[in-house]
Amino acid sequence: MENKKLLEVRNIKKQFIAVKALKGVSFDVCKGEVHGLVGENGAGKSTLIKILAGIEEMNDGEIFIEGKKANIESPHDAEAYGLSFIHQELFQVPYFSVAENLFLGREYPKNGFGFINWKKVDSDAAKLLSKFKIQDNIEDQVISDIPVACRYILAIERALYRESKIIFMDEPTASLTKNEVDRLFDIISDLKNAGISIVYVSHKLEEIFTICDRVTVLREGKKISTDYIVNTDMGKIIYNMLGETLKEKFPKQKVEIGDELLSVLNLRSDAVAETSFKLHKGEILGLVGLVGSGRTELATLIFGVDKKKQGEIYINGNTVEIENPRQAIKNGVCLIPEDKQNQGLILNMLITENVTLSNLYNYCVSRFGFIKFSKERKTVGDYVRKLRIKTKSVFTKVQQLSGGNQQKVVIARGVDTKSKVFIFDEPTKGIDVGAKTEIYLLIQELVKRGNGVIFISSEVEEILGITDRFFIMHDGKIVGEHKPESITADKVASIVQLGRENNQRYTSTRNNKKI
Repeated sequence: MENKKLLEVRNIKKQFIAVKALKGVSFDVCKGEVHGLVGENGAGKSTLIKILAGIEEMNDGEIFIEGKKANIESPHDAEAYGLSFIHQELFQVPYFSVAENLFLGREYPKNGFGFINWKKVDSDAAKLLSKFKIQDNIEDQVISDIPVACRYILAIERALYRESKIIFMDEPTASLTKNEVDRLFDIISDLKNAGISIVYVSHKLEEIFTICDRVTVLREGKKISTDYIVNTDMGKIIYNMLGETLKEKFPKQKVEIGDELLSVLNLRSDAVAETSFKLHKGEILGLVGLVGSGRTELATLIFGVDKKKQGEIYINGNTVEIENPRQAIKNGVCLIPEDKQNQGLILNMLITENVTLSNLYNYCVSRFGFIKFSKERKTVGDYVRKLRIKTKSVFTKVQQLSGGNQQKVVIARGVDTKSKVFIFDEPTKGIDVGAKTEIYLLIQELVKRGNGVIFISSEVEEILGITDRFFIMHDGKIVGEHKPESITADKVASIVQLGRENNQRYTSTRNNKKI
């Protein structure tokens, strides 16, 4: 890492009506540096990045690129200064080819007649792909058919094609496996050695210590600290983020496991192999596996989003028909989905409207459907306080919240259904350590009331810390059942990757059949 400052922002301020998002933040990035940017949801990270990207306009402050004052008023300006941004939700055109996405926003090479030279587009794309050793001959494939890890690497290649000096990466490993994360870190190291700077935004603090040279902490719109990684530790960073010490990473409480609550018998769909299991009152049952292992597909099958091919579902011993989400909620089953923006929220509606949407009849004061707004406001206000949703009002539009606070709104809506079976699909994805603890405590409260929780996560440590027992899934099958105290994280990770234990077929304890 060189000490030459490539980017410097001074005293950046930004206010949204009544909310001061940034309160005089100063920040710098050196050439060839990997600089971590961390903070709670709503701390100001996204606002700072949007200002640098030319999406938002700052109220006060200055930006300097290579020592010269920069005027960034649009994404085009940011690109001209050598800044590229890779967001957690990749902005790629799913029905375009890999090559077309790589050239998106740039002028396509032309032939002598002024038409696009598609042969050169594909050959240039192939050269770019070879740099990162992506599989051959994928330049003409539709990008939606490419694995998530490859799509992220393609986003990096696109930034390099634009001759970027600084690449901002927002939660880059959220959907990647451990092997894919290792590969990404190798690529980041190569970029660093080539003199390209990386601003690495992540809630996974372990990654910050693995890949970053320095780390800056924001809290409530202010810069709290910037430290070299070698001069700080996890406890200090968490304290700077939260303003307090995190007492327990996984606050697991002892809850008595009760009678059978949910029973799934021989359930099968196009994406899920024949599956049987039981969930008890007071139990947190985990599902862990790689992206595409069938975890989410099993959840959406139980919730009635996906069509079942065969099988039965029982609630409290009684068979129930669940063919759509409405029937699921009616029978006391609730799904808090992973894809919050597309499946869990209506972004241009208010927090109150989103939270009460699935249980609206509870707020009606007559059979004519009139809403008792005072009851709605009080209930949603309680959720906002309990989950520490950062907003000035329950009447704020959800699209104005940070990603982590949007996730909390989805969870509040699920809890408001007053269901008995709660399925949480990656509920802590993309949120900070403090918010994670709040969600764990909320889940503990749900099971203490006699409810059952199915907890889906890609994080092995989280599964071991929060569940009573868990299933490992691979290729649409349950390939193992364990209790957290009886297995190590490394062993779980090995089974997750291989889909079997010790290179042998795994014998399930559910039905004593070979899987």
